[in-house]
Amino acid sequence: MGTTPLKLSDSADGDLKEMTTVEENYLAYRAGLGLAAMNDSETSALATLGGDDNFNIGSHTDTKFDQSVGTHGVTLTTTSITTNVFQRKGAADETGAGFRLPTEFINNSGSFEIHEFDSDELDTLSGRLISRIITSEYPGSYRLGTAAPSGDYDTHITNVFTDTRTDGTTVNYSIYQRQSMTAPTTVRPIQVKRSGGRTGTFEGLIEFVDSDLTYTFGQRVKNVTMQGVDNVGAYQLRSSAQGAPTATGTWVARGTATDTKNTTAEVDFVGDFTTDFTADYEGTFTGDFTGDFTGDFTGDFTGDFTGDFTGDFTGDFTGDFIADYLGDFIGDFTGDFQDNFTGDFTGNFVGDFTGDFTTDFTGDFTGDFTGDFTGNFEQNFTQDFTSVFTGNFTGDFVANYLGNFLGDFIGEASGAVGYTRISQRISTRNSTRISTTNFVANYLGNFAGNFLGDFIGYGGSNFQRISTRISTRDRTASFIANYTGDFLGNFLGDFLGNFAGPANYQRISTRDSTTNFTRISTSDFTGDFTGDFTGNFEQNFTDNFTANFTDDFTANFTTDSTNDSTRNSTAVFTPGNFTQNFTRNSTAERDSNFTRNSTDNFTANFTDNFTSVFTRNSTANFTSNFTTDFTGTRQSNFSNNFTSNFIGTQIQSGNETIETYTLYARAA
Repeated sequence: MGTTPLKLSDSADGDLKEMTTVEENYLAYRAGLGLAAMNDSETSALATLGGDDNFNIGSHTDTKFDQSVGTHGVTLTTTSITTNVFQRKGAADETGAGFRLPTEFINNSGSFEIHEFDSDELDTLSGRLISRIITSEYPGSYRLGTAAPSGDYDTHITNVFTDTRTDGTTVNYSIYQRQSMTAPTTVRPIQVKRSGGRTGTFEGLIEFVDSDLTYTFGQRVKNVTMQGVDNVGAYQLRSSAQGAPTATGTWVARGTATDTKNTTAEVDFVGDFTTDFTADYEGTFTGDFTGDFTGDFTGDFTGDFTGDFTGDFTGDFTGDFIADYLGDFIGDFTGDFQDNFTGDFTGNFVGDFTGDFTTDFTGDFTGDFTGDFTGNFEQNFTQDFTSVFTGNFTGDFVANYLGNFLGDFIGEASGAVGYTRISQRISTRNSTRISTTNFVANYLGNFAGNFLGDFIGYGGSNFQRISTRISTRDRTASFIANYTGDFLGNFLGDFLGNFAGPANYQRISTRDSTTNFTRISTSDFTGDFTGDFTGNFEQNFTDNFTANFTDDFTANFTTDSTNDSTRNSTAVFTPGNFTQNFTRNSTAERDSNFTRNSTDNFTANFTDNFTSVFTRNSTANFTSNFTTDFTGTRQSNFSNNFTSNFIGTQIQSGNETIETYTLYARAA
C-alpha cells in the first residue's frame, strides 16, 4: 500500500513518475479552493450555530458597566454577553461526477502494478494536504480580527464578536477566510479513464483536470478534518486565561479578539450622601453616616454611625456607633457602641459598650461594658462590666465586675482577699481493694479480706468517725476590683481588684463519716486501725491511709463590694459649618445648667417637665464647652444632608482589557 500519487514524466513518451511532497502543494492549493467556496453551513466550516451537529470550539464574553462614565457612590454593576463558536460536523458529499481517485505504483511481491487509491490511502494523502493549507495559510484557512488581513480574504462571519463599553465605544470582530493566492507550480496526478466517467470500461490513464482536483480533495479534506474532535484542520478559540490548546498536535494562532471595559478609580466624593452603601471603602470618612454599610472599610472613620454594618473594618473609628456590626474590626475604637457586635475585634476600645458581644476580642478595652460577651478576651479591660459572662477570659482584668462569671479565668490578680466558708459533709463509703504494697498509715473503716504483713496499731470491729475541724488560713495577694456574683470555673493567676470580706480565711468543717473497707493485702501495715477487718492479715502496716473522696460539696459564699469611681471629662465640640433641617418631638424631665452665646432666632415655649413639638431651621457656627446633667426620655426624628469627603469608585473615560481571545488552528 502506498500514498504517493503518480504523475506524467517530463518526457514525451508517456512515462509515469511519483510526485514529490513539494509537488503535492498544488493538490493542497486545489483542495483549499474547495474549502474557500463553502459557506458556514457546510462540513468543517466555522459557524455561530450550535447543536449536536457541531463541535463547540470556544466562546467570547463581552462585558461592560451598566452605569455611565462618571458614576460614583453607588454599587457598580456589569452586564456580560457570551457568544459561542462552532465547527460544523457531518459528511461532505463525494457523489459528484468530478470525484476521482489518483493512482499509485506498488510492488506486489515482485509484480509491479498500478492501482487506484483506496479510501484509507486517500485519507492519508488528504491529511498531508490539510496540514499544508493550515501551515501556509492557503485558501480555505480562517483568520479572526477587526479587518481582513489582505485583499485575498473575504468575510466568512460578519461581527462574530462585539466588544462594547459604557462610553458608547463598540469594536466588531469578524472571521475572515482566504479566497486566493499565487498558485504553486502546477503538477497534476494521474487517474484511470473509463468509458462512463467514474464507471465503465477501462480506457487507460489520464491526467486530472483542475475542477476534479478541487472537488475530489476539497470534499475529502472536509471529511478527514471532521472525523473526530481536534483533528488536523480543527480550530479552537481560547482565552488568555486558558492559554494555548492542550490537545495533541501543533496549534498555530490565527488572530485575536479582546474584551474591554472602562477603567475605574478611587476618587474623592463631595456632595450629599443619602443611601445605603454596598462596596469596599478606602479612605477617610468624616461626618455622620445614616444607612446600611455592606463591604470592607479601610481607613479612618470620624463621626457617628447609625445603621447596619456588614463587612470588615480596618482603621481608626472615632465617634458613636449605633448599629449591628457583622464582620471583623481591626484598629482603634473611640466612642460609644450600642447594639450587637458579631465578629473579631483586634485593637483598642475606649468608650462605652452597650449590647451583645459575640466573638473574640484581642486588645485593650477602656470604658463601661453592658451586655453579654461570648468569646475570648485577650489583653486589658478597664472599667465596669455588668452582665453575665459565659466563656473563657484570658488576660489581665483591671475593673469592677458585676454579674455571673461562668468559665475559666487565666490572668493576673492581686489584693487582700477575705474568704469565709462553712461546710458540713457526711460521707459513707464502702471500698474493696486487693493490695500487694506496704501500707503505712492510720486505717479507719471496715476491712474485709486477707491481710498479709505486720500490723502495728489498734483495731476494732467497727469504725466511725465524727470530726469537727476549724481551720484558719491567711492569704495575701494583689486584688483591685469589686466582685459580686457567682464564680464557677478555674481561676489561675493573680486577681486585680477589691474583694469585699475579711483578710483572713476561716473554714468551719463538720464531717460524719462511716466507712467499710475490704481488702486483700500482702504488704506491711503500720499505724492505727479502727474498723471492721475481715480476712487474713500478714506483714506490717505502717502509714496513714488516704483514699479518693467523691462527694457533693455545697458552700455559701457572700461578699460585700464597694467601689468608688470618679472620672473628669472635658470635651470640645467643633463640627464646623453645620446646615440642617431639624425636627424633634421631645418629652422629658430635664434639670441642667446650660450657657450658650447664640445669634440664632429661637422661638419656643419651655416649661420643666414638658411635652412639646420643637421645629427649628438653623444655620450657625457652634463652638462651646457643654456641661449638663440630663434625666428623662428623648424621642426625635432626624434627617439632614451629608456633606463630606468620600473616597469611592468612579467609572473613568479610559479603558482596560479584561480578556484576550485567540483563534488557534491545528496544523500538524
